[in-house]
Order: sequence, then C-alpha cells, then structure tokens
Amino acid sequence: MSELNKHLDEFKIISLKEMNSVKLMDRTDTKFVFNKSLLFKILPILKNGYKILKVNGNRFSKYNSIYFDTDDFLFYKSHHNGRINRVKIRFREYLDSSLCFLEIKKKNPKGKTVKNRMIVKKANRRLSKTNYSFINKYLSTNYDLKYCHENYFNRITLVNKTIKERLTIDFNFSFKQHTKKINNKYNNIIIAELKQEKLNRNSFFYKIMRENRLRKTAMSKYCFATSSIFPSLKYNRFKSNFSILEKNNN
Repeated sequence: MSELNKHLDEFKIISLKEMNSVKLMDRTDTKFVFNKSLLFKILPILKNGYKILKVNGNRFSKYNSIYFDTDDFLFYKSHHNGRINRVKIRFREYLDSSLCFLEIKKKNPKGKTVKNRMIVKKANRRLSKTNYSFINKYLSTNYDLKYCHENYFNRITLVNKTIKERLTIDFNFSFKQHTKKINNKYNNIIIAELKQEKLNRNSFFYKIMRENRLRKTAMSKYCFATSSIFPSLKYNRFKSNFSILEKNNN
C-alpha cells in the first residue's frame, strides 16, 4: 500500500461535499479490467486530469455491499441472459464515512444506469417494510427478495477537473455468504469504471485505455460473486469475463 499511497498523495483533493456536483445518478457506465501493475503506471498521468476524493484522511475507501435477489436468482439470470432492463438491489455501506444507503440500480433500454437510493442507519441481511416501500416505489413488480451475499472492496474515486465525470478504481475484492468467506484468487485485478452523462470516448481516461490497447468490458462484481458462490448457476455468458480476469491477474 505504501507505493499506492505515494502515488495518490500527488493528486489534488476534492471533498465529499464537493462530490455532490458529480453524483451522476442517471449515467453511462464504462468498465475496464486490468492488472494492478498498469495502475501504478497510469496514476502519474491521471493526476493531470483528475482530482481525488479524500474522506477522513483516506484517499481510498472501504466499501461493503449486501445484495438481494429472488429465490430463483431472477436479477442474476436477467444479467446473464442479456436482458436490456435489469435490476440490482443492495445496501451499500461506505465504511470510512459511516454512510449507508439502500440502492436500486436499473439498466434501461438505452444502456444507461439509473440509480435511486435512500439513506439508512445500517446495512442488514433482511429488508424491512420501509425498505420494501422504497423499492416498490421504483419497480413495477413487487419482488420477494432474499439475502444473496455481500462483497467488500477498496475504491479510489477520481473526479475529472474539466468535465462532469467520475472514475472509480476498485481493488482488493472479497466476498462471503453469511459467515462463509470465499477466498478471491484475483488479487492483482483492477476494475475501473468511467461514469459519464453520456459516452464520451474523448475522455482523458478513455484515451489512456486505448493507448494501452484495453477494451471496455461488462464486468459485474455482483454476478462474478454470485456465480462463484453458487456454482450450480448457469454462467456461460460470463466465461469470457472469467478469461479476462485470468489473463489480467498474472
């Protein structure tokens, strides 16, 4: 971590309060997967185009997500089967800032991600009546939702200096179901996600990815964890994603 902190210390800072101007709750997401060695290579370049979020003295934050699905894994299967309209429901806990939200993420027919969320006191493995009321407000179907699993990761959040754009860089992934922790063998993987109002290939980060011959990829941390924890589930469409992980983990 010392080498990472050294690089991150060179970024100009943006506060949590200033982040309100780039919430991007209705956005286009573009993901890239690469080895952490490339991260150290590009961080000195990224500091020229981005500021870094600093929370309680930390330039990267710890996240915990608790995911819910139906008994027959409808949300997972919708993603696997390439459904245009698909949903994820989770508690997202920001461990360094003690913030927690119940979040609904929907992918619409135009390929945009729309996120609705409500602040909650803490993340739970069971949804309350109040939680269901919020969920049913935004979904056309009343689902009976069950705890699926939870995952943990660290995140660097960067904000473009000139345009409305965020870049999140996730690493150190782990996940578990109840008390059973699943060892993640992809310790060298970085998942970076560009969040924009609409796709802009002239983005500073997008250009860096092209220069390094990296293509965007649809890598869902939820689906990756679900298929790992429940190996009996169909995962044919995700095989290429697992190949990308294997390739970039060395």
